[in-house]
Amino acid sequence: MAKSKIEALREKANTLPLSAGVYLMKNKDGAVIYVGKSRHLRARVLTYFTGNEHTVKTARMVSAVDDFDYIVCDSEIEALGLENTLIKKYSPRYNIKLKDAKSYPYIKISGGAYPALSVTRDRKNDGGKYFGPYSGTSDAYQNLDTVRRIFALPTCRRRFPEDIGKARPCIYKDMKRCLAPCTGEVSEEDYALAVKGAERVLGGDIRACTALLEKEMLAAAE
Repeated sequence: MAKSKIEALREKANTLPLSAGVYLMKNKDGAVIYVGKSRHLRARVLTYFTGNEHTVKTARMVSAVDDFDYIVCDSEIEALGLENTLIKKYSPRYNIKLKDAKSYPYIKISGGAYPALSVTRDRKNDGGKYFGPYSGTSDAYQNLDTVRRIFALPTCRRRFPEDIGKARPCIYKDMKRCLAPCTGEVSEEDYALAVKGAERVLGGDIRACTALLEKEMLAAAE
């Protein structure tokens, strides 16, 4: 007895690795109709061909799937970036997110003497450093807030050195939550050290954060 299309797809899905990657669903003409990513390819792709508890959109997509391909990635972050690229390349019918040319958010550290930190979806070749991509803006802003707190970096929209001395420092200076470059009392070198610490943490070097917190803890204990 010949296997049904869903059974054949389920068997193929069972051969996928349990690692991060991107999968591309194709119709009978070989056109990519959906692109997705997962930290566990086999488990994720199997859900499409097991059970009937799908949304209307997903059920419609699954019924149109004739085959699928996959690409293994080194991490979920790499898979996020690749998913973004492939959605823009193929404009799959069943992908709603990212088809309007939007991208996953990044944390940007600008260039200049007093680099500013911000969240952006527009990654440019402008001399800035970009960290990410993040799965959503809430994750990006949470990470941005974390490094700002740890390294006492400004949260305001002032630009430095242009705005140095133009206004009184905010309450974050008194709370020791900001280096307050607006006062002119912070050298470019000291500010650059704080930004370098943020870069290391955003780049995955958590040891830098741990060492700083331990130093502050010992100083507070004294």
